[in-house]
Amino acid sequence: MNPGEGAACQLCPVCMADVAALLEFELSNKYWFERFVLPRPEGFLTPEGIQAALKVLVREMAAGEGAYYLVWTGGSVVARFNFSRIDGETADVGYRVGVSHAGRGVATAQRKKAIQKAAVQLEVTRFTAEASPANPASIRVLEKCGFVRSGRKELHAKLNNKDIELVRYAWELGL
Repeated sequence: MNPGEGAACQLCPVCMADVAALLEFELSNKYWFERFVLPRPEGFLTPEGIQAALKVLVREMAAGEGAYYLVWTGGSVVARFNFSRIDGETADVGYRVGVSHAGRGVATAQRKKAIQKAAVQLEVTRFTAEASPANPASIRVLEKCGFVRSGRKELHAKLNNKDIELVRYAWELGL
C-alpha cells in the first residue's frame, strides 16, 4: 500500500487547536520548503504568528472563502493543503509536504481527497495551481492528479538568488 493512501494518514480541516503541531511542521521543514518557495514572513514562525494565521484560515473556512487541511500521521502534521476561492467557480491550490514524507505518495493521495472535500465545501468546479520547474516533484503530483498546464508566470521575486518562474496548471471536475 502506498504510504499516502493508508489509514496512517488522516486529512483534517485546520482548527485553533493545531497551533503547536503546525508550528512544529513549519519549523522542522523551514529549510526544505525554502528550496522551493519564498520564506515565511517575519513573525510567522512563532506561536503567536501561527495562531494569528489559523484565526484567518478558520474565519475564511466559516465564510466559505477557503478550505484548509492538515495531513496527520502518528500525531504529527506531515503535509498541508490550502484552497483559496478566487471566484465563484475556481479555487487556487497550494500545498506543502514535509521532507520526511516527500516522495512517498502522501501529496498525490491526500491531494485527491482534499480536492474532493474542497470542491464540496467551496462549491467550486475548477482548481488552479502553480509550480516551479525547479520542483519537478510538485509538477508530478499535479499531473498525477489530472492537472494540465495552462500557462507560465514570472514573479518579480528571487528565490535562492534566481528569478522565480512558475508554471500554471488547471483541473476541472468531470474532466
